[in-house]
Amino acid sequence: MLAVATAAGLTPVPAFAAQQGVMGAASKGEATISASVAARTDMIGVQDARLAAAPGLAMAMASQRVCIRSNSPTGGYDLMAAGAAKDGAFVLSAGNGATYSILLTWTDAVTGSRGLLPDVPLRGVASRAAGCSPALSSTLTVVAPATGAVAVGAVTLTISPL
Repeated sequence: MLAVATAAGLTPVPAFAAQQGVMGAASKGEATISASVAARTDMIGVQDARLAAAPGLAMAMASQRVCIRSNSPTGGYDLMAAGAAKDGAFVLSAGNGATYSILLTWTDAVTGSRGLLPDVPLRGVASRAAGCSPALSSTLTVVAPATGAVAVGAVTLTISPL
């Protein structure tokens, strides 16, 4: 039973009979059982972004819907973005050694639109644990200069329940 509780993410706590039975052909005792479920979050829908600019535009953009669910009492989470950075901005690197600054924005229906900076957490972002329909999802937007060069980079998003 302990292995099942541990595998389910429950924190086992000892159970003691609050009322002891008495010796006899049949005996009865009572125990109070408590279970604790740790706050958890999950992120669904993050994909690689391919940036492409329309002819004549100086910037390229890609957006994607991301669903964050949290079972925390507040329903919220902190979001941290980490990746290659220069002068406080995320960057993509080209094969010739050039780097290009990119802008990341996190938008949701509750807290609005906020910029993501390298290693600077967004605190208290709201979550809607009920589902992941488009109306309940957040949007991650990436904007970069349209350089004509092939440039790559990676950003790691980490969520923590409140």
